[in-house]
Amino acid sequence: MKLVFVCTGNTCRSPMAEALARDWAEKNKLDLDLRSRGLYAFSGSPMSQGAKEALKDLDLDGAGHRAGLLREEDLAWADRVYTMTQGQADQVKLAFPSYSHKIELLDLTDISDPFGGSLEDYQRARDQIKRAIDKKEWRP
Repeated sequence: MKLVFVCTGNTCRSPMAEALARDWAEKNKLDLDLRSRGLYAFSGSPMSQGAKEALKDLDLDGAGHRAGLLREEDLAWADRVYTMTQGQADQVKLAFPSYSHKIELLDLTDISDPFGGSLEDYQRARDQIKRAIDKKEWRP
């Protein structure tokens, strides 16, 4: 199964989701192809320091992440596209209406953007993302 996680800048929430989903898939022996992208990403930007620290708490490493802008080929490639907020889901559906059936919120409620916030803000976002991922049943 191919999954894309989407947030605003692809430096906090979506790369944390990608790292957490990769860890979940390894632990559950499930083959997932994963990407993360941003609606307004500056391609090549590293993961934010706060996100790296929040992942480090779980022995996960985000140092190799580089931000990428969401493109139509990502939606064509993916089986499912998960956004962090309803506004992002609406925006992606509006921009790429033929892929609307693939797009959904990762969690039942919006995941707040921790960018520029405290480590606790990043940990809170990480924990919400992790809980959402732990509930998913990803099957082709």
